Amino acid sequence: MTALSFGLAHLAIVLLGLPAAFHPAVRHSTLLARIGASFLLGAVLLTLEGIVWSLLGIPWTIWTLSLPLGIASVAAAILLARRASGVSVEAEVEPAHSPVRVAAQALTLCALAYFAWQLSATRATSSDLLFFWGVKGVRFAAAGGLDATLLGWPFFIHAHVNYPPLVPTVFAWGNLVAGGMPWPWVPTTSWFWVAATSAVLGPILRPRLGAAAAAVVTAVWTAAISASMVSSLSGGNAEAPLVAYLTVACAALLAIQPVGQPLPWAVVVLGFAGAALSKNEGMVSVFLLTGGALARAWFDHDRAAGIRAVGAAFAAVGAVGLWALYLGVHGLPLIDPVRQRALSITFEHTGKILSAIPSGLGVGTATLSWCVTLSARS
Repeated sequence: MTALSFGLAHLAIVLLGLPAAFHPAVRHSTLLARIGASFLLGAVLLTLEGIVWSLLGIPWTIWTLSLPLGIASVAAAILLARRASGVSVEAEVEPAHSPVRVAAQALTLCALAYFAWQLSATRATSSDLLFFWGVKGVRFAAAGGLDATLLGWPFFIHAHVNYPPLVPTVFAWGNLVAGGMPWPWVPTTSWFWVAATSAVLGPILRPRLGAAAAAVVTAVWTAAISASMVSSLSGGNAEAPLVAYLTVACAALLAIQPVGQPLPWAVVVLGFAGAALSKNEGMVSVFLLTGGALARAWFDHDRAAGIRAVGAAFAAVGAVGLWALYLGVHGLPLIDPVRQRALSITFEHTGKILSAIPSGLGVGTATLSWCVTLSARS
């Protein structure tokens, strides 16, 4: 029952991000796509709410986390639904059940089933789940918020205390609802992130690629990421949400139309903010993607696109800035005390790094994952 409640708590996050279901990128798509988008938004909003509550001294409970955000979410969803009620929908040109789409959807389902099987069998469990991601979630739930005492404890220095709190916050939410941590089943929560992303990829890419090609890209992505997550033992850590949010942001940027056509910038903002709140590496990726978007805007002579890309990056900076404010208020380090100082670079291991690159690029998929961006961009 604890495991079931923990899983249902993750599904309930959909209700906290309900406005995403009415965003133009997915509101005319499948129910699964709208659920996936709501889950991704709900996790970001839950994390931001958790940080604010901890700054204000408001304890985390099922009701203090769910009621304010849930009411605001439902109200915003109703408002967006009313605004969208008079918008006409263009009919899809391609057949809804073309052989290519059916085959791609079958591959997607098989990949998700394989990933769920491997996770449930604990064959892809991350050691970091036991070292700090899960521990933080349990302790945050017990403390009723972000636990500065735990994060400042000298013997917890190995736990990357400055890492953003999205994953521990989601775990803490599940802990509060379930009344405990079903450790053997926690790795299966990584499936939610991959499944949600797989559901929203098609609607995001379809305007640019067409229905069949978008379905193929989604299938290849799902198969590649599922295999890579299993190979890299990423069940239960922050890799799944990091990949999920970066994929959503990349897909939205790849789906950009010629100058003058709309781009789902709200999707880019969501992807950037979610990635930045998942891991420190997410903010680095945000800066790199923003640089790519600015380069494209310059080549396309699209100044507005460049400004919006910078705006999306600032949203991510703002989200991380809220977490940095919490760290600063409690005198916690802004950089990882376990690793080297920021910008402290050595070239001592260059040879080892270069020799490891060929095998590393396979990421458990025999380089299949590298086909995704190339196929989507073409």
